[in-house]
Amino acid sequence: MSDQYSFCETPAAFLWHIRELSDAGPKPHGGADTPTLCGREAAWDIRCEITPASLQTVAEVGAGKRCPHCVKAYKDRSPVKVGQ
Repeated sequence: MSDQYSFCETPAAFLWHIRELSDAGPKPHGGADTPTLCGREAAWDIRCEITPASLQTVAEVGAGKRCPHCVKAYKDRSPVKVGQ
């Protein structure tokens, strides 16, 4: 399932979000064309595979912290309950 989704950042670039990819695929240099799973505007994709380990929320504030709403939405959509 992770090949249909990508970690991404919003223009604020504070949290890592997750978005469902369109037919255009990942947009690592900007121009993301679908919203995040929590409904925010996505800006660009992050080259990091979505795995149970990568879905862990980083405790400290800063680069790489995962959006808990996107993580929950991704896990709820997964046919194999990821990380549960």
